[in-house]
Amino acid sequence: MKYSMGMARKLVSLLVVAAAGTAPSAVAASSGKKTLGAEQRPTATASKVQSGSTGIQSTEPAGVWAAPIDAGVVAIHMALLRTGKVLIFGTPTYGQIGCCTIAKVIDPVAGTVKDVTLPYDVDIICAGQTVMPDGRVIVAGGEAVILGHGITSTNIFDPISETWSKTGDMTYARWYPTTMQLGDGTTLVVSGLDENHVSLQREMEVYSPTTGTWTTLPASANLPDTKPGYTYQHMILLPSGKIMEAGPWRTTNLYDPTTQSWTQIGNMNFGDRYHGSAVLLPNSQKVFTAGGTPVNVEGSSTATATTEVIDLAAASPKWQYGIHSMNMARYNESLVYLADGTLLAVGGGQGPSKYENPVYQAEIYDPVAQSWTLMAAQQANRTYHSVAALLPDGRVISTGSTSGTTNARTFEIFSPPYLFKGPQPTYTGSPSLVHYGQSFTIQTTATNITKVAFIKASANTHANDMDQRYVVLNFKKGTGSLTVTAPPKANYAPPGYYMLSIVDSNGVPSKMQFVQLAQ
Repeated sequence: MKYSMGMARKLVSLLVVAAAGTAPSAVAASSGKKTLGAEQRPTATASKVQSGSTGIQSTEPAGVWAAPIDAGVVAIHMALLRTGKVLIFGTPTYGQIGCCTIAKVIDPVAGTVKDVTLPYDVDIICAGQTVMPDGRVIVAGGEAVILGHGITSTNIFDPISETWSKTGDMTYARWYPTTMQLGDGTTLVVSGLDENHVSLQREMEVYSPTTGTWTTLPASANLPDTKPGYTYQHMILLPSGKIMEAGPWRTTNLYDPTTQSWTQIGNMNFGDRYHGSAVLLPNSQKVFTAGGTPVNVEGSSTATATTEVIDLAAASPKWQYGIHSMNMARYNESLVYLADGTLLAVGGGQGPSKYENPVYQAEIYDPVAQSWTLMAAQQANRTYHSVAALLPDGRVISTGSTSGTTNARTFEIFSPPYLFKGPQPTYTGSPSLVHYGQSFTIQTTATNITKVAFIKASANTHANDMDQRYVVLNFKKGTGSLTVTAPPKANYAPPGYYMLSIVDSNGVPSKMQFVQLAQ
């Protein structure tokens, strides 16, 4: 938002990083390997891009991207709705930032786009958004008519009526804040630039969906750091109930809601990771971060391919470099949980500006093998202001990007390799609502199920999925059925809507149904 639109777009060959074992290089290494150029990108066919598995064995180890579809908006924000549709909002073109917000709902199965633009005058670009326990999307903050000046406005999108409404304002104006769901069903908002575009807000506020109002936490809960560019922090709720701040700054802090205070727990080895990604690894207190850039200065920001992980359950938690770096250095990427528990890194660029050297190829990270595998390439570049999310049929939608003078108004849908390994297992009888620790039974003819999981509905902007979560569930096999146990407590999986995935021994996941998890 704050950067020049006159940056020239440079389409260059991207280099594969060769780094494993010791601390990897901060930039892409010159290995001589090139990504797929435009002439090499696979052409989608109807049989390859249908919703869900093709049902037959095929040779698509890199997955397939469907042809782009016009969304009519540069999607800077995205949220997966409990209807299976996708809410996106942004601007008609990058040059119109500060004038208006355009919102759309995409039906990824039908391939249709519906306008759901706010009926009143408010600019929610570069706000923070998350999906509340009842499935509504809360959007906190945004910008005033004067570019870069935060606002106190809070707006809510209803996925059933597909309409917007206002709710209680925050006390503090915020532009570029992070929002997240807490175990008690409330929403926490952190950071953001103030109404004067002068300083970052240190005060944290909590929204109650019951009262529709915000409460400011005590001064002891104030952010410990307000370094310039310290926005859209990766805030992660741990099973312990504590909240980890995992970037963009190198210093890692842990917030304890019971004492409403912060503790510093160490620095990332690489340093600052502006515009990188971070997730909580399944069923653990391990936080994984990938990519980013050490310098938050336009024109001087070179991407890294390195990754790091920290185990907050350890006696002395310490960041460690990943065994393998990504194949492609990138920042402003989306890191998306797939239905089988692997992670898809999609989009981003290598710098030195946010708009240069886009990374077209996606890649998949296996948290068990700790390895990366290159995937097929998108047609459009997806750099700054791009977003992506997992869909209920196991595919991934990718859209947005304000690449200098180019506005990516299209969306593309990726079919991962697991959709080409054979038919997807199916199930019926999933409950609409389950409670913590509750057992429930679903019917399936699949006899080779090896994993059952809940996947939290995504809410993504600026390389930050603000509530992404993959929770592996305990289950027992019966005759034509699976008896599944919901997560034991809210800190493992905050209340809300989750996609229920079952995965067979071939690594093929089912199409997923939404289940509401509640106290």
